[in-house]
Amino acid sequence: MRLQYLVLHNIGPFRGRQIIDLNTDKSDTGYAFFAANGRGKTSIYNAMRWCLFGEVKTRVRAGSGSKIKPKIRPITGEEEDEPLMNSSAYEEDRIPEMSVILMAEGSQGKIQITRDVKVHRAGKRRDDNLIESLLVQLGDDTETGQDAEEMIQKFFPSSLQQFFFIDGEALEEYQSMIEQDDIQGLKDDVEAVLRLPSITRGLEDLVSIKRKIQSNIETVNKLSQKAVKARDEAEQFRIQMEVAQREVEYARGQISKVQEDLDVVNAEIEKHGEMAEIVNQKRELELRLEATNAALIRSAEHRIKMSAESWKLLIWKQAEPLYLYYENQITTANQVDWEIKTAQSKLDRLNEEYKRMDGICAKCGQKVPDIEKHMKEIKVEIKQSQDKLKHLNSGSIMQVDELNIRLGSLTSLKPQRGDLERAKAAEEAWLIDKSSVESLAEKLKKINAKVTEKATTELGELGTKRGSKEQLLRTLNVKLKNVMKDAAEKERSFENADSKSGLSNSSLPSKDNQTNSIIIKLIKTIQNTIESYRKVARRDVEQAASKVFMEVTNATEVYNGISLDDNFRAKIRLKNGKFDVAPSSGTKSIMTISIIDGLRQVSGLEAPIFFDTPGRSLDEKHKQAMLEYFWKEKGQQFLIFAHSGEYKVDETMRDFGPKIAKAWELWWPRDYTYCLKCKSQEIIRHKDGNGENIRGECMNCNHEWDNTLKNTTILEVKK
Repeated sequence: MRLQYLVLHNIGPFRGRQIIDLNTDKSDTGYAFFAANGRGKTSIYNAMRWCLFGEVKTRVRAGSGSKIKPKIRPITGEEEDEPLMNSSAYEEDRIPEMSVILMAEGSQGKIQITRDVKVHRAGKRRDDNLIESLLVQLGDDTETGQDAEEMIQKFFPSSLQQFFFIDGEALEEYQSMIEQDDIQGLKDDVEAVLRLPSITRGLEDLVSIKRKIQSNIETVNKLSQKAVKARDEAEQFRIQMEVAQREVEYARGQISKVQEDLDVVNAEIEKHGEMAEIVNQKRELELRLEATNAALIRSAEHRIKMSAESWKLLIWKQAEPLYLYYENQITTANQVDWEIKTAQSKLDRLNEEYKRMDGICAKCGQKVPDIEKHMKEIKVEIKQSQDKLKHLNSGSIMQVDELNIRLGSLTSLKPQRGDLERAKAAEEAWLIDKSSVESLAEKLKKINAKVTEKATTELGELGTKRGSKEQLLRTLNVKLKNVMKDAAEKERSFENADSKSGLSNSSLPSKDNQTNSIIIKLIKTIQNTIESYRKVARRDVEQAASKVFMEVTNATEVYNGISLDDNFRAKIRLKNGKFDVAPSSGTKSIMTISIIDGLRQVSGLEAPIFFDTPGRSLDEKHKQAMLEYFWKEKGQQFLIFAHSGEYKVDETMRDFGPKIAKAWELWWPRDYTYCLKCKSQEIIRHKDGNGENIRGECMNCNHEWDNTLKNTTILEVKK
């Protein structure tokens, strides 16, 4: 699976919609996100996890050699709860919502996953009041809801996510887990790699059945003591059942009476013949006209909204030529020095040619047929060059800074792309609704001319009576359905209690004992199968992890790989056949990363790898070696989410430029080093009375921004 796009909306510090384009015409696997604390690198990492698996958990912790169960992070809530939704959206929007769209290309074709969530009712902003939806497109298939969740599991099982979503800040806890004596957590990971969840769940089901049978054996002898009590209960249920059945018959009688009354009303309406049909048409037209009027009001409001910027369209017709003129003037001003030198050089050449004219053309080297005519032509060129030089030196061409200021002022009048089309579309929609209203009003006028006042009154009363009877009939049918359901439940309760009152249990214990014996044998067989597969996995993971370790370590002359014993305790092998008893913290981290990647390789799943804070526990050499290993010319995408203190942007782009497909920086407004509107670096930062940086301003285009906001912008790093 190769990622192509990631679209974030109101998640973490990302306010509004942010699109990350991971497409590239190269096969390089390296991708990098650089950011200071709080800018949202981990939020992008978590956004992909949430989009794929529907939840984000807190970091894994290890205690006594096993994983401590993490907590699921809430969607909304207070800051100390680490909610996923953007805080501004949560606090300010009437109906807060959050979404992530992931687009990729896989072995089965195009993949698109769209997961979104919004608050069901304004004012009740809790996770139990959220509506979440999921849409998954895989090749030509599209699923929603639980079917979509199952579709994701087919191409990216959630049990394998820990091998593809790696958290550098959790490496130490994971590392301590794989070094302890009791390492059930790593055994669970091996079973996940082997795709054994169905077998292990089957084992759990058998154990549960065994427990129930043993409980049944213990309690079967008590059933006879309950037979008398069951007969008393059966009698009570019989009485309740008979009462419920009488209620069913009463409800059916009410329905029959109302149906008779409705038939009488319908017969009266039929007597009016064609007039009844005309009155019905009138009522239908009135309802349609009411709905169409509402649509006209909406389209009129939209038309007004879309026309709010129309003044820019009118002004721009006049301002655009001046805008283009200033653009051309900037180009001219940028090359005026070069033109002066060129014009002066041409003038000197023409003067020299005029002075030494000997009948030979300086351009072609041929004899001039008419010297006087040729001399006049040279004089004309000299005059033109003198005029041009005079114009260039006159100072009539404005300075670039002044031209930029004027161009910036005109830019504020420039309409947005598509404004004209949107205004036209709104106008057309309004005209269509207006035409529909007028057409319906005309039809209603013609219908009204055919209907008499008496017929309208009589049919109106009959119509009201028919509507009342039909509504009562629907209510009674619902009541009948409920009382029939209640009667059926009472009947089942009676039959169940009645069967218990005559229960025979003479042969039950022996049958349960036989079943219990068979289940014990099945449990033992499954346990042996899992253990056998685990041994195969230990060998494969050990080989894959050793290969990774030897490529990443900076001491290949000392080490010989990684060893996993039968209990999956991990150690580092030395060249002399012994084990490193006191490896450095960096070496331990590399060992842990190697084991995780070994498990990933053995899983056989082709998917991108996401590494948050990758240099958390590594020295410079190991950090460099890790990227050298994972960032390759082809293969699975490897995305790092690096703190600015782990990997410097300039250094990383310099050292790994050819291996990096794309890279981005995450900035808050206070981080801007240039204007995002016009790209000018001439910006100033305004401070308040306490010296706090509160506002940024571009000196070139006068664009301003709020430096107190903590909403992140994603900016691609150009190579």
